[in-house]
Amino acid sequence: MSAAPDQARIKLTGICPAARGAVLAELVRAHSAPVWLVIADELKTAEQLAEDVVFFHAAAPATPLSVLVFPESQPDTRDMREAFAASSDRLAVLSKLRALRTPSGAHLSLNSTLLIVSTPAALLQQVPALEAFAARELTLVRGEPLSFTGLLEQLRALDYDSEAVCESPGHYAIRGGIIDVYPVTATQPYRLDFFGHQL
Repeated sequence: MSAAPDQARIKLTGICPAARGAVLAELVRAHSAPVWLVIADELKTAEQLAEDVVFFHAAAPATPLSVLVFPESQPDTRDMREAFAASSDRLAVLSKLRALRTPSGAHLSLNSTLLIVSTPAALLQQVPALEAFAARELTLVRGEPLSFTGLLEQLRALDYDSEAVCESPGHYAIRGGIIDVYPVTATQPYRLDFFGHQL
């Protein structure tokens, strides 16, 4: 390990693939930053590296760490589920990065770290403009006034599908005054319980 004179850059060489997750987790602990970008040569390597970093960070947690993979978008000719999953993962990363640009997100970034693992090909693909992305993102806050029917209209406008059971990203289900929704940027569905026009 050799360090540059100003201590701003660190160059590590000779790390075997099995140890890269442990080394990255230790670097994140030792050098705080709101966002880390790690480049892997292919998606399978990126996914494995993300899993390893989560594992080793959990062994000795410091600040909260969120690890996301930013994959390549899939062409239309491939499996639809795979393409949808890749699109959802990309949107999740873009949503997190956009949130960090807001005043409240900048405050939160002081107490947590976002580590993004990607590939050169994924980083070279186009993403929506920030304004267009923000216009199609819906943020719900507990206790704020919200119209039940208005929310359903917004979900339909965002191409969410109404299902009997909410089991997959992009679906929602209605039960009385409750809406179960599975955001395309989430790993689990959420239950929204309304009290009149308030969440």
